[in-house]
Amino acid sequence: MVDGYYGQPLLKAPVWTWEVPAYFFAGGAAGIAAVIAAVGALTGADPSLVRDARWIAAAGAIVSPALLISDLGRPSRFLNMLRVFKVQSAMSVGAWTLALFTPSVLVSILWGPGGLVPDPSLGLRIAGHAAGIAGALTGVVLATYTGVLLGVSAIPVWAAHATTLPVHFAASSLGAAVSILELAGHRTPAMNALGIAAALALTIASARIEIGRKPVSKPLTSGRSGLLTRLGDVLSGPVPLVLRLVWAGAAPARVVAAVAAIAGSLVTRFGWIAAGRASIAAMLVALLAGPALVGAQKPDLSTKALVASAAKYVAEYQEQFKFLLADEAYVQTTFTAGGELKRQRQMTGELFLTYLPGDGEWIAVHDITEVDGVAVRNREDLRLLLQKGDVRGVAARIAARNAQFNIGRLGRNFNEPTLALLLLGPKRIKGVDFERRRVVGALDRTLVGLGFTERERPTLVRTALGRPLYAKGTLTLDAATGRIERTEFEIKDAGVLSRLTTEYAPDEKLKLWVPTVFQERYEDSREREREVVLCEARYTNYRRFDVTAKIK
Repeated sequence: MVDGYYGQPLLKAPVWTWEVPAYFFAGGAAGIAAVIAAVGALTGADPSLVRDARWIAAAGAIVSPALLISDLGRPSRFLNMLRVFKVQSAMSVGAWTLALFTPSVLVSILWGPGGLVPDPSLGLRIAGHAAGIAGALTGVVLATYTGVLLGVSAIPVWAAHATTLPVHFAASSLGAAVSILELAGHRTPAMNALGIAAALALTIASARIEIGRKPVSKPLTSGRSGLLTRLGDVLSGPVPLVLRLVWAGAAPARVVAAVAAIAGSLVTRFGWIAAGRASIAAMLVALLAGPALVGAQKPDLSTKALVASAAKYVAEYQEQFKFLLADEAYVQTTFTAGGELKRQRQMTGELFLTYLPGDGEWIAVHDITEVDGVAVRNREDLRLLLQKGDVRGVAARIAARNAQFNIGRLGRNFNEPTLALLLLGPKRIKGVDFERRRVVGALDRTLVGLGFTERERPTLVRTALGRPLYAKGTLTLDAATGRIERTEFEIKDAGVLSRLTTEYAPDEKLKLWVPTVFQERYEDSREREREVVLCEARYTNYRRFDVTAKIK
């Protein structure tokens, strides 16, 4: 893998073993089976159907953790995933969902309607009913979160299908669960209707990929990964769809349709993982071959041209990116030098972000409304403060209030997601050294890593006593437009290493690229016990703040 800045891979190919796609299949089928069991119990369906659906869910609930632990290497790694719950992390949500799903389906087998325990007490019957419903709710998440997990990654082919992957995996899981029940003897019209719905959804999804022919989707239609995904799509989509529609009353046709759907559901999971690896390989080929793969009209890749293009973009960006509000989910975690978790704090609130042209600076106001699930008391409303006072005064006032919620020894007030963009403003650009570090042909565009090092005052960050701290890092930009899509910012001072990373993504409503993920890492070695602080903020629901705020 080609390294980027800090010696880290530019993009990491998925390292999952065969156990992970197998888990995707088993967990998905089990989750939908739990839904069928719960709905059947509530609607008075055939008790044998409810019973068999529960056993399918239970089998998946037992097999799934075993597959995950096998991939992770040892049970403690799976248990470590349960030490913290992060709603913004698909992997954390999935681990906790599996942990809740397993006991739910097992309890429903014991004491649910028609369960193994005859004539349970009223309390146990209520527990059985509740467990069945809990199994259905967590089962829906179990069948879909794996698609979300792939979609939120940086791997191009997965990210390009982020909105369709959860639906695709849910339909595939439905087809598999229904087919397993049919092979168990439940070849009812209702089961056939569910099988038709699943096969139709998968047929439409595969047709959209084939017709779209997007460059980023090439791993889904060519090579070994394309063979797997196409085979999985055909087996789980058109084949069972035709058999179920034309020969719905023929038992042999239903059996063939069921076997095809199960095989397709399993194969398609392996196909998507293989497509992810092929997507990374395609980017590496483009990187090693150089910009010639990007297209006939190549942008000027000289450092001077790249800096000028990025500076122009930032100047225009500062005019567009004013008076915006976003919802913020912020997590701080502290670790010992050995990596042991010490403490974690979760916060939610709003981020107010604007650019002050008179000072040539960004102002970020983090208005924390809830800490570890508890509302902040005596909190003044940010919007009212901005209407009554100047932006700087409000920022200082809110920052002083928020400081009490920080965990870790290190004090910090420079953690703004757009901080690195100031290096390209007229006030500081002449005091910064730039160099082109990497060029990546990313399918239909060229991404460039533009390294920077501050060498003159005034620096972006200073100590409390005013001593300058010189930053270095990398700006990842689109060579053709100068658009900055990622920033990595690092400063060192007296035993403290600080790294800030911001990921940008397009916002359809604003027609603007906005910060979506902001990560902070602080390593404090000033005392005997070294401390590491990791922070991650995620910003969603951007909207403009239509008031006239004062800027002094």
